[in-house]
Amino acid sequence: MFEWNDDYKVGVKVIDQQHQKLFSLLHELHQAATQGKARTVVAQVLEGVVNYTKEHFGTEESLMKQHGYPEFTAHKQMHDGLVRQALDLVEKSKTSALTVSLDVMKFLESWIAHHISEADRKLGRFLSQKGLP
Repeated sequence: MFEWNDDYKVGVKVIDQQHQKLFSLLHELHQAATQGKARTVVAQVLEGVVNYTKEHFGTEESLMKQHGYPEFTAHKQMHDGLVRQALDLVEKSKTSALTVSLDVMKFLESWIAHHISEADRKLGRFLSQKGLP
């Protein structure tokens, strides 16, 4: 679960590097959860994933603005929704018995499958046409 492979490449070096880092953090989160780490450890790792995700989204949004991405508003709304959902999971993991349940893993898998594989790939094609390596 959460293993990076070239199928996730979007063709823009900085975005692909950040996605690889996200996969690494998600893998760390999965390991912590499946190894029965304390809830506080899992919550800290999940919070790290969310913080890096916000940083990554900032990079994407900056590139979209800089290059006039026509679907900026819709893409940013996706980012905002994902961050809200992720922050909610962080809060639940701190205050309840929720650690990284099946629901959390499904959310993260869905985010990868849909956002990276669809929305980010489309953004990658646009940015590549603008000359970004």
